Amino acid sequence: MKTAKNSSTQKNEQLKNLIGFLDILVQIDLMRKPIGAKQQFLTVNKDKDN
Repeated sequence: MKTAKNSSTQKNEQLKNLIGFLDILVQIDLMRKPIGAKQQFLTVNKDKDN
């Protein structure tokens, strides 16, 4: 791995890590919620991907 990465690549990595972290927090939060809310969220998430 090169240490001389350009700053935009580094920012993208940090952003990906942050999004991944937030995703985990959301998943944990959803585990505490009733199934209905979880189902709704998953549907919204699938729509975003497409």
